[in-house]
Amino acid sequence: MKLLITGSRGFVGHSLSVALFNAGYECVLHQSERRSSYNEQSNKVSYDTVRADLTATTNWRHALQGCDCVVHCAALTEGAGITHTLADYRAVNTAGTLNLARQAAQAGVKRFIFLSSIKVHGNESVTGRPLTTAVSLVPTDPYGLSKYEAEQELLALAERSSMAVVIIRPPLVYGPQVKANFAALLTLVDRGWPIPSAGIKNNRRSMVSLD
Repeated sequence: MKLLITGSRGFVGHSLSVALFNAGYECVLHQSERRSSYNEQSNKVSYDTVRADLTATTNWRHALQGCDCVVHCAALTEGAGITHTLADYRAVNTAGTLNLARQAAQAGVKRFIFLSSIKVHGNESVTGRPLTTAVSLVPTDPYGLSKYEAEQELLALAERSSMAVVIIRPPLVYGPQVKANFAALLTLVDRGWPIPSAGIKNNRRSMVSLD
């Protein structure tokens, strides 16, 4: 099986690429033209790579040639000290995703796996009702909304094409080289500082490891 993995230098995409390559899959790896989160030395395996930004007009024809499956990890994400507008998120996470998916369907790709986010359900749940697939989709921030809109567009595309669409909504992912808020929390723990969680009651958070 031949796979295109977008966002292959990101936190999830990088580890996924290595795991799939080691499992014997033929991998084509997409890397953003923007500055990567990982330096060149972090990738110990040689792949067929394609460099392009995720936009509504990107040409994916070469990257999709002969691919059976697309694992779409690339996205414009939130980060500490980084501010994006709703238009920014939509341009990449919604329009960019749909452009890729349309070209994938036209190229005969059999399955499109979309790494969405738990944030399509909102930032918090009602007491006693944890966020599950049965809970309504009510994104409350620009990032979550852009992912939600991408999901709806992908499902509509699946209805009118032969390409299967799989949507994954992970909660917080942790593991080596994790960034943003989780990294900040680890720093507090490492330094022995008090963690400001004593006043939080009846609050359970699901996390999933990178592995």
